[in-house]
Amino acid sequence: MSNNILNKWYVAFGFALICLCGIGPISINFFEIPLTLQTLVICLASVYLGFPAVLATVAYVIMGIQGVPILSGFEAKLEIMNTASAGFLIGFPLMSLFLVILRKRVKRSFVNSLKYFVMAHLLLIADAYLYNSICNLPFPSISKIAFYLVPSLLVKSVFASLVVLIVSQNLWKRRSSDN
Repeated sequence: MSNNILNKWYVAFGFALICLCGIGPISINFFEIPLTLQTLVICLASVYLGFPAVLATVAYVIMGIQGVPILSGFEAKLEIMNTASAGFLIGFPLMSLFLVILRKRVKRSFVNSLKYFVMAHLLLIADAYLYNSICNLPFPSISKIAFYLVPSLLVKSVFASLVVLIVSQNLWKRRSSDN
């Protein structure tokens, strides 16, 4: 299979995964953390699929804004660009690009993965703040970010790092047994 066809499949696969994670916020009652899974999938797709993940993320954002019901809660509306979620949605492709650029470093260890996934999520928050400020849109308060958003992003970063660790260990075992 040619690289061009394979890359198209990677874009389609990444797009489908991001869309499937649009089930809406999952509430973890013990921590009261609203949790969506899109950024978790964006992290992992960016590390394992590379640049096609960025294209998949761009397609997700464009199609969601255009009315395809794939955003969180399987909603779609142009009006989302007038809400506090706008900056986060626009930040998804930047988050993905950041991780694609650093993906070889991310795969080295659990600690490296965690560091870069947390940095990517912080970049997402900064981008959302910047975009929403420029567009004069609302943005969550510092207390909401600190007590709700950051714990959610940390949980996803830890989970993504565990996936990277497990995959890396299994690949290492496979390579060792092949020799």
